[in-house]
Amino acid sequence: QNIEHYNPHLTALSQGRGNVLDRKGPERARRYRFADPLMEPYVMLRGIEAGRIIPATMFEADAAHPDDDSNANERLF
Repeated sequence: QNIEHYNPHLTALSQGRGNVLDRKGPERARRYRFADPLMEPYVMLRGIEAGRIIPATMFEADAAHPDDDSNANERLF
């Protein structure tokens, strides 16, 4: 899917709806992360429960880049 479809949702989650996400960076290169670190596992568990996340494939993106630990202390998406 196109990233344009996600932008309104990311903006809503970072400005309204309880400020779930923190936003960093300039307009065309924004990075988002959870404002509360406990929100990430909550969202993952809810996604698994709803069948939108498959546990066996959750960490495939991390496994694809094992040598890239440049932002290991700060998980941004």
